[in-house]
Amino acid sequence: MSSQPPAPPSDEVLTPAPRLVRVMNGGACAGFLINLGPRGVEAFDKDEKSLGVFPDAISAVTAVEKSVAPPDNVTRFIAHPAAHKSAGAS
Repeated sequence: MSSQPPAPPSDEVLTPAPRLVRVMNGGACAGFLINLGPRGVEAFDKDEKSLGVFPDAISAVTAVEKSVAPPDNVTRFIAHPAAHKSAGAS
């Protein structure tokens, strides 16, 4: 038996702290997710900049993946560079 009296009742409901989850791309951290419960999932890039709040984890992960991927037009340019002729070539 403890010699201390029980703690007074509290109206405060303790909730678990939001859990930070890393999103990995290969061996590198691409960003983070925080579950906000009924409010959704917040996504952050690798520099901890918020990418927004999303309705589910899949949408949030997609946002993180897009934050590290080159824009689509850059990918097309690298994959299929335009053929340029010099001014004097025939």
